[in-house]
Amino acid sequence: PRRKLPVAVNPVGTTVLEAGAISLLLLESFDKDGKLHPLPNSSGRTEFIEGMVYAMSEALPCARRLFWKCYNIKKEDRDRETIEKMITDQWHPTISDHLLRHLKDGQQFYLGANFSAADIPFAYALFIAEMTGEDLFGDP
Repeated sequence: PRRKLPVAVNPVGTTVLEAGAISLLLLESFDKDGKLHPLPNSSGRTEFIEGMVYAMSEALPCARRLFWKCYNIKKEDRDRETIEKMITDQWHPTISDHLLRHLKDGQQFYLGANFSAADIPFAYALFIAEMTGEDLFGDP
């Protein structure tokens, strides 16, 4: 409708345009046994939804902005001041600090010991950011 991808139509015919909403819709429709997400009224449900929304609305856009500032530019030719400011002002508070809070005490996945759909967009954000070649978990 808005020439935008992704797009989905939910079971009642409503068009859904936001990737995070589409992800949640697909989980609710097809993961009936809760293998990839906590079912309603179960432990970890609120944290899962918060993680999915945060990853899609904050983490992925932050990683993409950083990637495009570095894309196809040799490290020595990059605008160091801009890159360092993005890492300090955007990457650390948006992704690094958030993930470190959730992956504390050797926790392997976003919700603890079990892999969930919330791990996917965070992993994708980390993959995008790693392609910059910048030291994102140390000091900028």
